[in-house]
Amino acid sequence: NLPRPWVDQPVGLARSTAIHESQSLFFEMQLGRSEPFLNRLLPAVRERFGDQPAFSSDNFVAWNQRVKPGFIRVDADEVSYPAHVILRYEIERALIDGEIEVDDIPALWDEKMQHWLGLSTTGNYRDGCMQDIHWTDGGFGYFPSYTLG
Repeated sequence: NLPRPWVDQPVGLARSTAIHESQSLFFEMQLGRSEPFLNRLLPAVRERFGDQPAFSSDNFVAWNQRVKPGFIRVDADEVSYPAHVILRYEIERALIDGEIEVDDIPALWDEKMQHWLGLSTTGNYRDGCMQDIHWTDGGFGYFPSYTLG
């Protein structure tokens, strides 16, 4: 939704990774899961899916604000999300520092998932170390920027 003259100009690009990610996570975690926002959203949810007990205000807010560790970073709750970032950072650091080899990542990932989130990813690469595109794109050191929000 930028004015056409701004396209491909610095003003039309993300200001920086820090600003981009901080605003993204702030909106997703703090605003998007806030009680006022969820209650504003609730009529549209009821219209789309019907007025059912699951969509009482208290239940809808509680469900969206629940804390439950999961395998996938982008689906994580506000409390578990930093653990996902720390896990990735620790693995990146060990790899860059030469403490581990690429072949060590799946086992180390599982070890850290169990430590930080209490979950096992043994043999489950899809929900484990292969779930993000960052490393295959050479995006090392990017994950900590996600916690800025």
